[in-house]
Amino acid sequence: MAETVIRQLQQIARDGRTVLATIHQPSSEVFAIFDQLYLLSDGSPVYQAKASESVDYFASLGYPCPPQINPSDYFMRQLVVIDKATDEAGVARVEGLKEEWRKHQRLPHSESVSMLQGEQHVESSRVDLFTQVGNLFLAVIVGLIYLQLDLDQKGIQNFSGAFFFLVTNQIVVTANPVFVSVPMELALISRDEFPMQILLPIVFFVPIYFLMGIGHGFDVFIYLQLVMILTNSCAIGLAYVVSCLVPRVDIAPLIGGLLINSDDCPDYFVWIQYISPVKYGYEAIMKIFWNAVSSIDCSTTNCTARTGVEVLTSYSMTSRSALGDALLLLLLNVVFRVIAFIAIWLRLHQKK
Repeated sequence: MAETVIRQLQQIARDGRTVLATIHQPSSEVFAIFDQLYLLSDGSPVYQAKASESVDYFASLGYPCPPQINPSDYFMRQLVVIDKATDEAGVARVEGLKEEWRKHQRLPHSESVSMLQGEQHVESSRVDLFTQVGNLFLAVIVGLIYLQLDLDQKGIQNFSGAFFFLVTNQIVVTANPVFVSVPMELALISRDEFPMQILLPIVFFVPIYFLMGIGHGFDVFIYLQLVMILTNSCAIGLAYVVSCLVPRVDIAPLIGGLLINSDDCPDYFVWIQYISPVKYGYEAIMKIFWNAVSSIDCSTTNCTARTGVEVLTSYSMTSRSALGDALLLLLLNVVFRVIAFIAIWLRLHQKK
């Protein structure tokens, strides 16, 4: 009778329904119906796997179940200690079974990392599509705001402002998720989404390039796109450093960027610009674009600048080439990641 009831409950469960039931002292026939077996002793797991493999597992530990004994009864005898004060052998047996199960379920380091990365990939893939759509939507909005800018005196400010927004957007949008991920997921820090670090700036920049009317040849487009990718990657490196050094999620995002001519920056703050990816990303984009501009329309006698070089001079951006800024972005990228690795290594060892 009990076997018939259990088989019926099993069929109901396999049809997708949730079944909660208790059974007292199941027979060998009923025990054989169970798919999974979870054995506990004082709240600690002793076995959690297929019921059909439980007898072999206990036999491998030196506790073979006699052929004529009900496995469920045998397991209870091994796991229950009536009087812990007098039955030292029983206590040692149970503790040994707990320890053996901990060893048994402990995966090799490579497998653990692989499983965690797999879980992270599944979780991140759920939001990748929404991220791309949101990124593309923002790019279209920005492109419409700066739609087909004229290369005249007003256009100098418009282009420069648009370029500054492109760089700061890459820094903020890219860094914010990392600010949160490291303090909350310290046990797993992986960048298995590296392709996204390249794809996101491409999806963001391509529509803006055409909507703004940046033009000036395919080579300018390629150079600007490479700088955007470098800036995106450098932002992640900077976010690693901040989030690894700051344990609280609410403190980590308290970092921003302000635009000021470097020649006018106070001496006690001037050093900050040299570790800012915004500086090098913005200057690289400005130099790539304005160096390609040979003349700027001017209908008045008082013109801000008549050539792209004069624009760069007015912004104090003549000390390095665009290639130099790109190389400095790459250097910052490496330095940020090295510092972040050291910081996370120290934090993990402090916890141990």
